[in-house]
This record gives sequence, C-alpha cells and structure tokens, in this order.
Amino acid sequence: MDALKAFLKTRVGQLAVAMVVLGLMLGALLVGPQIMDMLNPSSDVPDVTRTTTSTADQDETKTEETLVDATDKYDIYESKDPFKPLIKAATPGDDADGTDGTGGTSSNALVVESIVLENGIYYANITYGGTSHKVKDGDRVGTSPYEVVSITADRVLLLYGDEATPATPGEEIIK
Repeated sequence: MDALKAFLKTRVGQLAVAMVVLGLMLGALLVGPQIMDMLNPSSDVPDVTRTTTSTADQDETKTEETLVDATDKYDIYESKDPFKPLIKAATPGDDADGTDGTGGTSSNALVVESIVLENGIYYANITYGGTSHKVKDGDRVGTSPYEVVSITADRVLLLYGDEATPATPGEEIIK
C-alpha cells in the first residue's frame, strides 16, 4: 500500500490517475445514452390505441387494438437540395412574364417582373403566388415572407428571414 501511495505522489502516477479519470468520463459520455435507452424501453414500443364497442345485447363487447406509428406524432420536414439553385433565371422557353408557360407561377415562387423609376424612387413589379405587387424599399411583398431591402436600376435585394437574396428582372426565386 505504501508503494501505491509513493507512486501516486510522482508525476507519472498523477498522470496515470488523470488518464483513468478522463477515460471513465469519456466512457460515460459514450455509453450513457445507450444505457438510458435501455432503461427507458417505452421509446421504442409503438403506442396502442384501444377501442371498445358494445352491441345492443350488452352481452358482447369487442375490444380492438390498433398500433399507432410513432412517426405520426412528429412533423416531417422536407429537406432542400444544396445543389439546386434558389434563383432560377428565365429561359427562352418561358413566357415573357417569367412564368412556366401555363399562365401562373408556383405558389411559393417569387418573380421580379420589372424595375421602374418614378419621381426619383425605384419600384419593382414582383409576382408572388400569382398576384402582382408594386413595391418600394422597405415594403413586404404582399403576404409573402419576403421584404424589399433595396431596389437599384438593375436588381432588387430581398430579405427572406435573415437571409438577403438579390434578384434581377426575369429571375424566379423558389424557397
């Protein structure tokens, strides 16, 4: 026992104790969640809904058990493709108004139709959800989540949440 106490007083002994303590902490971090999952098995068991029905005779009662998928309780969000551009330039096959040729745009698509200068103020004609809006700096585009930050002669800077997105006439923005 005295030899162990002498060893722990040396620099090597103190490093060995520190390594053992760090190893135990790392093991607890890695294995802890798995142990908690084993202690709480209800998270892996689907919910069971029981429905009891009675007939007119009261002698016969039927109980039906239905398994409920656990994913029904949560919203499933669609992911975005990081390689798909958010801004789509008008192509020669498109109509002049930036639509897809069917007479409308997607409900979540924003199209900058044109930029005009009136009385020294730039205005942008923007279509969102099939409705055309004439907006200036600081305006919100109809009921959309887009807000106009600034308009210059050749582009409109739009704010979507906390993300600024530039757009030029003829471009379609899909978020």
